[in-house]
Amino acid sequence: MGFKKYEEGMKKEEEILVEEETKKEEESKEFINNIIEENNRLALEDEKQEKTVGEEQVYKEVEVARYAYKKILKKWKILGICSSAFGIVLMIVAMILFFVFKSNQAITIVALVLCVVGIAAMGIVSLIKNKDLKKKALDYVNQYFIITNKFIYSDEAFTNVEYLSNTQFSDQAFKDAHFYKGIHDTKSRNYVALSYKNIPLVTCDISANVLVRGRTSPMFLGKLYCLERKHEDIKPILKKEGEEEASEVKDESIIIFQLKGGELSKPLDDIEGLEKVDDTESYVVYSNDKKYKKIFNSKVLNVCKSFRIDKTLIDVVLSIRNNYITIGIDYADEFISIPVENEANIQILRRTKSDLALVTEIFDLINENSK
Repeated sequence: MGFKKYEEGMKKEEEILVEEETKKEEESKEFINNIIEENNRLALEDEKQEKTVGEEQVYKEVEVARYAYKKILKKWKILGICSSAFGIVLMIVAMILFFVFKSNQAITIVALVLCVVGIAAMGIVSLIKNKDLKKKALDYVNQYFIITNKFIYSDEAFTNVEYLSNTQFSDQAFKDAHFYKGIHDTKSRNYVALSYKNIPLVTCDISANVLVRGRTSPMFLGKLYCLERKHEDIKPILKKEGEEEASEVKDESIIIFQLKGGELSKPLDDIEGLEKVDDTESYVVYSNDKKYKKIFNSKVLNVCKSFRIDKTLIDVVLSIRNNYITIGIDYADEFISIPVENEANIQILRRTKSDLALVTEIFDLINENSK
């Protein structure tokens, strides 16, 4: 075969591979979109369910706190309009006096004083308003999380539940989970430290951001659950006689999983040193451990696949390392927003609690497999 003919053959093979890959991606998108469409229908059915006694109670408590905050917003809105109107009237009067009696020095001074008073009035009210609203908003946010966390973590398996309003999840801890590379920073809220079956667990709402053209953009936005993991993989290595005594651990075993979502889902990409060990239309698994199936077995996989990808839940990511099990659930923006103008949506709390049940089931299975 001539060189030119060889090149043409190679080019044709590459085109075929590209076409096959494109076709595979389109089929995968269609498969996921069909799942999302069906799950959206199921979500509408869920909305028809009556509130339980516990749900009704938490709904009323949130509504009382929300209504009190809305009253404060309304009060300051009225005061703001009044102060602006007062300031504008004074300035209009000042301008009229200034132009009508501009030859009268005394009236000119009065006009300037009125103008200054008008501007000062608006400025002072604005400063007091912003300071008060910032404090009241923070109070409402804290109330909301205290009320809802009590409902979400009401199961007896959760103990020592502590809402830490001023605590942030560590940037490095998120990076170490090996979900996404290039994470610039994280911003978190609703940080909760607790114990799950006497094992330390932290949860939070978190935005993990990357830089895009000099501006931060969320790569992940949702809820994060991080459980300490104790197992037999961490063992001290005995030194030979004469060597400095030390304790080391074997190379870290890493398993990361993603339940794929629709257009908003961002594929895992912090995969350097990891092998793609399983890949289907609905999920992907990477690991550097040839025995990963001992920990991430079919039971764990089936529970991971039980999360319902729809208009609310974008995708699910899971990281299993020597010391931690980290699960991130990427939700739509409105799901993790705090209600102010609209009434509390009990579906959000109901969904959070049902997803948490799957999270804890995964924790249980991994811990059992780690023995």
